[in-house]
Amino acid sequence: MRRFFSILAILALFFACPMQAQKVGLVLSGGGAKGLTHVGVIHALEDNGIPIDYITGTSIGAVVGSLYAIGYSPEEMMEFFTSPEFAKYYTGTIDEDNIYYIKKNDPTPEFFNVRTHIRGDSLNFVTSLPTHLINPVYLNLITMEMFCAPVAACEGNFDKLFVPFRCVASNVYAKKPVVFNHGDLATAVKASMAFPFVFKPVDVEGDLVFDGGIYNNFPVDVMTEDFNPDFIVGSNVSQVEERPDPDDIVSQISTLIRNRSQQELPDSNSILLRFDLSNEVGLLSFNKAWQLHDLGYEATCQAIEKIKKHVARSVNVDTLNEKRREWRSALPPVVFRNIFVRGTKSNQRRYLTNEIRPAGHTFFTLDDFRRGYFRLMSDNTITEIRPTVIYRPHDKTFDIDLDVSMDESLMLMLGGAFSTSSINQIYYGIYYNHLGRSSLELQLDGQVGHIYNNVQFMTRVGVPTEVPMSFRMLASYSTIDYHRQDYLFVSSATAAALNRETEAFVKLKCALPFRTQQKAEIGIGYGHIRDRYVPGATIDLNNPVYDSNTYDLLGGSLFFGKNSLNSPWYATRGQSQYLLAQIFTGRNTYAPGFWGSVSEGENVLSQHKSRISWLQILFKDQRYMPLPGKFALGTYFEGFFSSRDFAQTFTATMMQTNFFAPTPTMTFVYNPYFRADKYVAAGLVPIYKLSNVFQLRLEGYVFTPLRPILQAGDNTAVYGPYFGRIGHIAELSVVGHFSTVVASAYLHESSSPINPWTAGITVGWQLWGNRFIER
Repeated sequence: MRRFFSILAILALFFACPMQAQKVGLVLSGGGAKGLTHVGVIHALEDNGIPIDYITGTSIGAVVGSLYAIGYSPEEMMEFFTSPEFAKYYTGTIDEDNIYYIKKNDPTPEFFNVRTHIRGDSLNFVTSLPTHLINPVYLNLITMEMFCAPVAACEGNFDKLFVPFRCVASNVYAKKPVVFNHGDLATAVKASMAFPFVFKPVDVEGDLVFDGGIYNNFPVDVMTEDFNPDFIVGSNVSQVEERPDPDDIVSQISTLIRNRSQQELPDSNSILLRFDLSNEVGLLSFNKAWQLHDLGYEATCQAIEKIKKHVARSVNVDTLNEKRREWRSALPPVVFRNIFVRGTKSNQRRYLTNEIRPAGHTFFTLDDFRRGYFRLMSDNTITEIRPTVIYRPHDKTFDIDLDVSMDESLMLMLGGAFSTSSINQIYYGIYYNHLGRSSLELQLDGQVGHIYNNVQFMTRVGVPTEVPMSFRMLASYSTIDYHRQDYLFVSSATAAALNRETEAFVKLKCALPFRTQQKAEIGIGYGHIRDRYVPGATIDLNNPVYDSNTYDLLGGSLFFGKNSLNSPWYATRGQSQYLLAQIFTGRNTYAPGFWGSVSEGENVLSQHKSRISWLQILFKDQRYMPLPGKFALGTYFEGFFSSRDFAQTFTATMMQTNFFAPTPTMTFVYNPYFRADKYVAAGLVPIYKLSNVFQLRLEGYVFTPLRPILQAGDNTAVYGPYFGRIGHIAELSVVGHFSTVVASAYLHESSSPINPWTAGITVGWQLWGNRFIER
C-alpha cells in the first residue's frame, strides 16, 4: 500500500511540474533583416519536436510569424526570403518582365520638376520631400497574393489560421499600439512593418499606422493577454542600447523611434533567446539570410534541453508537415468576380477595370490581376494601388477592392546639359496627365542651346482595350547649327562646318504591346527639312556662299523594341534593343550659289527639283551584364542600311546620312567620318563600379561602312572601295549618377582626321528631341 501511495505522489508531482506545459507561444521581435534569425529559431524548435501553438510578432517578426501562421514551413520561408521575388519586396524595383514599355515616355534631359496639383479651379504647387524610400508596388501585390486565400479560409479571424497569430503596429496619432487579431492579414502585416521613411505607412480605418516597434517591439503582453500559453519562447533581435551610425540615416531613425522599454518574459514559464547583431546586420541586409538563419538555429538547439524541461509535449515534424499540406490544400482557389475601385471618378473606374479584367470575362485569375496591375502601375498617372480581397463563401469566389492613388498634375520641368565645350543646352518643359475613360498625356518641351534648338508638342492617348493601345501625335520644330561647334585641340576656323539644318514635322503613331516589356509602333508623318551648307572644301568665312537642299517628305515607320536600361547614358544594367524600318517619298529642291548676307530667294541662281524615295533600316542592341565583384560589361551592336540616292553635293549627302554616335560626346557633333548609308558597328564597355554613385568606364567601338562615301573633285559624293575604311572610337570616363543628374569627365579619341582627341567635363543629358527621320 505504501508503494501504491508513493507512485500516486510521484504522478501528482509529475503532472504538477512546469515541464508539463501543453501550449507553447512564440514571440518574435522587430529588427529589420536581423529578424530572419527567427526562421532559424522556428526551424530548430520544429526539428526538436517543440510545438508552436501561438505566435505574435512585430515588424519583421510579423512577417515571419504570418508566414508560419498560414502554413509555411521553415524551408519554404527561407526559399521565399532568398528568392528574387522577395528582393523586389524590399527594394521596390520592378523587373524587366513587368515593365510595360508601351506606356513609357521617351527620356528627356530633365534635372528636376515642380508639380502643381489641380483641385477644382485651383493650382497647388507641390515641392514635398518623399515620404518613403521603397516603392510599395511589389509589397502591395505580393502580400495580397500570399494572404488572400488563408484569410478566406479563416474567415478573417486570425485565431483560425494554421497557427493563431497576432501582430502589432503603431497609431502615432493616437500614440498607442494597434493589435491585429482579425481582418485583412496583408494590411496587418504591411502596417506592422511600415518602418518610417523606408516603407509607406498604411491607412487603417482612416488613421496612418506605422511600424509596431515604435510602441511595442517585442509583444510579450499580447501573447499573455490574448493566448495565455503555458510556456513562452521569445526571440529578440533588437537592442535597447543600440547606438546610431552617424553615416546611416536609417539607423538614426531606428534609434529615434524604437521604444526603449523592453518587455520581460516571466521567469517561471519562458525562455528568452536574445541575439546581439547591432554591429553586423543593417535594416535591409537580407542578403545575409542563411547566415542569420543558422545563427538562430544553433542558438535554439543549445537551449533545447532547457525548453524540454518545461515542455513534455512533442510534435513529429512529418506529422506537422502533413497537417500543413492538408490545411493548405483546403484553401479556396483564388478566382475574382467583382472589382471595386476607391479614390477615383466613375470614368476612371471604368478604365481601371478594363485594364484588369479580360474583355468578355465574368471571372479572372491572380495571373490576370497581376498583368493588369503592372499595366496600370506603368501608367504615368497612377502612383499606387492597394488591393484587398473579400471572400464570397456562397459561390467560393473573391471580390477585389482597389484603393487607388493618382497624380493628375501639371508638371514644370527643367534640365539640360552643360559642358566645357560649346555644346551647352537648356531643357524646359510642361507636362500634364489625366485619367478618364482613357489616359491622356500632354507635353510641351524643348531645348535652347549653342548648337541645337527645339520646341515640340506631344499628346498621347492610352486606350484600355483587351490588347492595350496608345496613340501619339507629335509636332516639332528644330534647328541644328553645326558651324557653331568648337574643339579643345583644333581651332574653330580649321574645324568649322558651316552647316545648318532646319526641320519641322508632324507625326501620328500607334503603339501596341509586343510581349510585356516590348512594343510595336507604326507611324506616319509629314516633314519639311532644309539644309543650308557651304559645299566646297575651301570656306571664305568673310562672305561664304551657300547651297541649300529642301526636302518635303511623307514618311512611314515600323518599330519593334524594348528598353530596360537604368539610364539613357552611361547605363550599368539592362538592355535596349530595337529594329526601326522607315520609308520616305517626296521632293528635293536644290538651290546652289547664294550668299549668307542676303535671303535665299533673292540670290538663287537656279533651282533643281527631283523626286526622291527610299527605305532605311536601323538595328541597335545594347546590353549590360553584371560580372563578379564590382565589374560589369556592356556590349553594343548597330547596323544600318539605306537605299537613298546621293544628293547633288557631297555635303548635302552627308548631312542627311545616318551617323554613328555611341557616346554622349558625339551626340551633337557633325563628323562625316562616322556617317554612312550602310554600315555595321560594334563595341565593348568594361565598367568598374567605384561606388553606388561613381563608375569608371572604358568604351571601345569599331565602325565599318560597307562602302565609305568620299568627296570627289567636283564636290559630289562617290563610293569608296568595299570595307575601305575601319574606324574606331575609344573613350575613358569617370561618371557620377546623382539621382536625376549625370556628370562625367572624359578623354575621347577616334580615328577621325577631324578633331581626333577631345577631353572635357559634362553635367546633364545630351539628348535629341524628336526627329522626323529617326536615328
